[in-house]
Amino acid sequence: ICDRKKEIIITGGFNVYPLEVEQVVLSHPAVQDCAVVGVPDETWGEIVVAAVTSDGSAADGDAIIAHCKQYLASYRCPEKIYFVAEMPLNAAGKVLRHALLDMIVEMQ
Repeated sequence: ICDRKKEIIITGGFNVYPLEVEQVVLSHPAVQDCAVVGVPDETWGEIVVAAVTSDGSAADGDAIIAHCKQYLASYRCPEKIYFVAEMPLNAAGKVLRHALLDMIVEMQ
């Protein structure tokens, strides 16, 4: 197990580890920071969604998803990319995934 058990995204019966997806998204040149969460979905149980902060260049969600499809299986790739101004962090500097999930649900 690469991540905390409660952070594992189960989509269509497959386990997706957020850290694995985040590493690929972060390898895109336009991405400064990234966090991956699972958003509830009626069909798949959860879908993989990435929240991204851009490095200031013109970042495109479709280009980031295409970049991920080169390195990950299709069920591990983010379905959607959301651009946020900044990630919600705790005092230790770690991403608050529950707060991020709430932000993403409000954006939908």
